[in-house]
Amino acid sequence: MRFARVLVQESVNGRRSPEFESIERAALARGLACDRFLTKHLLRGRVPLDRDTLLAADIPTMHAAMRQLGVQAPTPDDYPEVLRAWLHRRVWRSTLGEALGRAASGEALFVKPADALKRFAGFVLAPGGGLMVGASRRTPVWCSEVVCWRSEFRIFVVGGEIVGKRPCRAGEEPDGDVVLAAVEALGLDRAAYAIDFGVLEDGTTALVERNDGYGIGSYGLDDGAYLDVLATRWAQLVDEASIRSARASPCGISKDPRV
Repeated sequence: MRFARVLVQESVNGRRSPEFESIERAALARGLACDRFLTKHLLRGRVPLDRDTLLAADIPTMHAAMRQLGVQAPTPDDYPEVLRAWLHRRVWRSTLGEALGRAASGEALFVKPADALKRFAGFVLAPGGGLMVGASRRTPVWCSEVVCWRSEFRIFVVGGEIVGKRPCRAGEEPDGDVVLAAVEALGLDRAAYAIDFGVLEDGTTALVERNDGYGIGSYGLDDGAYLDVLATRWAQLVDEASIRSARASPCGISKDPRV
């Protein structure tokens, strides 16, 4: 792994997430320097950041660090176009207000935020249901028809290769050939990610969603594999930022001495 140092987010109340503990264990097992930080200190510019350090934090904190480092936050792509054949349900972009309007007209919808901040957890908006989250009606969302899942599994991918699988909702495992076909279809658009597949009520293996590798839940994945997922995607993001910085500088000479 290219990083020699890892910064892991510390919780204010002392209750640390299993994911941060997993990253810390894996980093220390590999002999990497590992330090903890508080988000409030990072926001105040009191946490030394550089592109040679791996960061493990929740998504809002990761985005704050990206802004400080000049790293462009990737556009969410939960339902890549090449995977839409595996959805086996209608999925479309909308706004929270439009979703509420459809629910008021008697339609049940599953709704989740479509922006990078993940402002609220996805939920089923029942017919006639009201606003259940503290978000603007203009908030961009993904809507989908409501389906019944027998099970749901998270598949972790690094460099186009599956490195682990963990149940999000235990039960019947998705068809391995379908999962492999989806991973092959995605190619290397992102160096590391998690792709969630489940089994529908009729036994069909279907795509739940794809999640970017820089900030995902591990669901108990092996410590080392989880570290590899985060590190691989973070390395890709900072390398892309370095390339953009070099191209933007006069004569193509980067202002960043590390490039």
